[in-house]
Amino acid sequence: MCTCKSGVLNGKNMKIEVVGNCCGACHATYEAVRRAAMELDERIVVEHVDSIMEVIKRGVVQTPAIFIDGVQVCAGKHLSVSEAKSLILDNRAYNISL
Repeated sequence: MCTCKSGVLNGKNMKIEVVGNCCGACHATYEAVRRAAMELDERIVVEHVDSIMEVIKRGVVQTPAIFIDGVQVCAGKHLSVSEAKSLILDNRAYNISL
């Protein structure tokens, strides 16, 4: 289970980045996060960051790493859609009505 979490109130739509370079777990986690975000709120922006330079710049040690509004909230875990939904809800940056 992911051990670090943060909620950032920034007045903007939530932005989730799945950071990882070319591994199956990274692609599968991106798809799970994308599906979870679509099911929760279509305003959530989900991006897959696969540049090795960006991985290094962010200091990511384990992939996939998930950033919500620029804060790393999970690393090294292949998430299911259900787990991704829980992570999003636990770390939401703005109020969404669910």
